[in-house]
Amino acid sequence: MKLKLLIQALIIILISLPGMANLQAQKFNSSTGNCAINFPSSFAKAEKTTANGMKTGFAKTKKDGKMFVFKYLIHNDAIRRTNASKFNEISALGLAQAMKGTQKKETKFNYKNYEGLETLVYISSKKLYVFYRVVLIGNIQYQFYVISSSANKNTDINNFFDSFTTLK
Repeated sequence: MKLKLLIQALIIILISLPGMANLQAQKFNSSTGNCAINFPSSFAKAEKTTANGMKTGFAKTKKDGKMFVFKYLIHNDAIRRTNASKFNEISALGLAQAMKGTQKKETKFNYKNYEGLETLVYISSKKLYVFYRVVLIGNIQYQFYVISSSANKNTDINNFFDSFTTLK
């Protein structure tokens, strides 16, 4: 019986090793995305070029039942002529619609000389809240969000949001 349990445990470990290969330390740092952000625990990451040639990066982790996600997308230069405030509003609305949620609260924030948008989305079908931030800096869109069962922002969420920085 003990041998059978030991073998099952080893199989589970071996199966999960490939997925764990992308786990990193707590600080996500991307020279391509010109950014860094601190995660509350180890995270998985990926950086790639989309089919239409845009570079993108993605990192995520789970801690205490919350999902922490960070994304960047390098748009073509035409995006620089876009009204950043309107772009942020469209991004927040798009996230709410994609997650089949409702925006509950929206506030603007400043990062350096750039205006960002923070919104709280409620997904009633799953009883989940999404704390979402988006900011457009030049031609790079940064999105960071936390999915939680609580509408209360805790220290991990605040630290995650506040740790975002551009490298140059």
